[in-house]
Amino acid sequence: MMEEAKQSRIEILRQKIQKMVEENHKEGDLLLNESDAMKFIHEIEVQQVELEMQNEELKKAGEQEIIAARKYADLYDFAPSGYFTLTSQGIIKEINLCGAGMLGKERSSLINGNFGFFVSEDTRTDFNHFLSEIFTGKEKKTCDVILSDQGNEPIYVSLTGIADQNGEQCYLTAIDITDRKRTEQELIESEHKFTNLVWDMQVGVLIQGPQSEILFSNRQAHEYLGLNEDQLLGKTSFDPYWNVIHEDGSPFPGGEHPVPQALATGLPVRDVVMGVYHPHNDTRVWLLVDAIPQFNADGNVKQVVCNFIDISRRKQAEEELRISEEKYKAIFDQSVDGKSMTSVAESKMKVNKAFCELLGYSEAELAALEWQTITHPDDLEGDEKMIGSLLSGAKETARWEKRYIHKNGNTVWVDISTRLQRDKENKPLFFNTSVIDISERKRVEAKLTESNTKFQTIFENNSAAMAIISPDTTILMVNDEYCKMSGYAREEVIGTSWTKQIPPDDLERLQEYNRRRLIDPQDAPDKYEFKFYKKNGEIVYSYMSVSMYGRMIIVSFVDFTPRIQAEHDLLKKMEELLLFQRLTVDRELKMVELKKEVNELLRCSGKDGKYRIVE
Repeated sequence: MMEEAKQSRIEILRQKIQKMVEENHKEGDLLLNESDAMKFIHEIEVQQVELEMQNEELKKAGEQEIIAARKYADLYDFAPSGYFTLTSQGIIKEINLCGAGMLGKERSSLINGNFGFFVSEDTRTDFNHFLSEIFTGKEKKTCDVILSDQGNEPIYVSLTGIADQNGEQCYLTAIDITDRKRTEQELIESEHKFTNLVWDMQVGVLIQGPQSEILFSNRQAHEYLGLNEDQLLGKTSFDPYWNVIHEDGSPFPGGEHPVPQALATGLPVRDVVMGVYHPHNDTRVWLLVDAIPQFNADGNVKQVVCNFIDISRRKQAEEELRISEEKYKAIFDQSVDGKSMTSVAESKMKVNKAFCELLGYSEAELAALEWQTITHPDDLEGDEKMIGSLLSGAKETARWEKRYIHKNGNTVWVDISTRLQRDKENKPLFFNTSVIDISERKRVEAKLTESNTKFQTIFENNSAAMAIISPDTTILMVNDEYCKMSGYAREEVIGTSWTKQIPPDDLERLQEYNRRRLIDPQDAPDKYEFKFYKKNGEIVYSYMSVSMYGRMIIVSFVDFTPRIQAEHDLLKKMEELLLFQRLTVDRELKMVELKKEVNELLRCSGKDGKYRIVE
């Protein structure tokens, strides 16, 4: 623009000079007068100054254009993204430094090279289709490819391209997305490991969405519920198929299930016992269920993790315990011997019919009396000593002879056997007592042992605990259930060796398993029973499931201590019942022999036998 203005002014000045010359020529005088000459010279000087100023401006403009061109070149060359100009055949016509770096070559060696040669075989077809669409569609296109060259690490790039107006070349922008791809891959691998971990857990796991629909289920859940993954997917807690009942046999509506409750309240729901219909066995499986809500960033429940274990064996043990208690009650109520249970705290008695008949009181009358009231005063001191030895722990059972006072005032001699029943914390609860009337055979010694025990409360069942252990036996991580089971806080066990919690009789076996597993995971069992110490020194019987991830060992535990304890108590109870029956038979046999001796003595003295003997 400035150059055109300069030329225009020069042309105007030339025209003025020519006009003046022509006018003077017409007047016959070719010379300018002094005034016109001075005016003309002034205009030439002004024009010269203007031309010099214009030349300076043109020079500055040229320098700015050079600076702008350099800035553009720097912006192009040093941009963090790769820039490429390609022909429709993929020939590189222009490329910046970042693009050359992506291809791993000097820029000069890449010009007129084929871009497609640097695209991996796996993504070359996608790139060729992408390049074709750019030139045929005339619109911006995108494509992800892998750039690979011998000796260089493959990189993932996202290409964006568009053709120029002539359709002869296209411009590509390449962004390195390798880190993003690696992160995505690591996330996929992490999710895969997590899925495998949950899949192999010895606890049933369901993940249910906001409408309680099942989104995920593990293998143990399939076994417990008798349905495969496809059958479970999408089912909700409200599906009538479940046919769930409470422990008392009443219906368990879907809205009351743990997952809908956790969704409604946003709070964890724990230790819910549910009887679920199992289609394969046509029976019910009893499950102990927890439902833990998980939240979105906005604080709303996005899903619920439902985990459960099969407690059918525990329920069976409880049923056997109930039956055993009913048998015990039947023995207690129907026994021909007097029986009583006396509270330690209140000295009140619960007695059977034979005990009432022995002393002439009704059951209600004896329930209102303390045992001291019906005991002969001379025997109170001896009774207190015996009770003291039981309360102090010096004895577990005691047997001695004492005298009761009958309701009519008579003295009743009895052979008394008693046991102090304690709770699991060893606190005394009540005395279990059996008495036999020995008033008529006081002089005959009869050593009888009677013991009655009540089954201890089955230990509370815990959900599976989990731990991650390094090859050198160091505990790296534990979950809340592990802490709950073991009694240790996380900071007390993390960094310690699991061998410190194992009893000596199990330690050598578990160490051998660990050694073999580290050499060959297939050479050691992945499921077995073992014992370990709780923080308070108690032993926990556990069922362990072991899996390997790399060199790390992942273990899960299911505590079946209550089952072991219940089985032990049941066996002990049966042994005591057998002993009781044997002693009762021995006593009756001795009574028959004694009656025979009395009849024989009476006959020797000339009298008739007093007792009728039935052989």
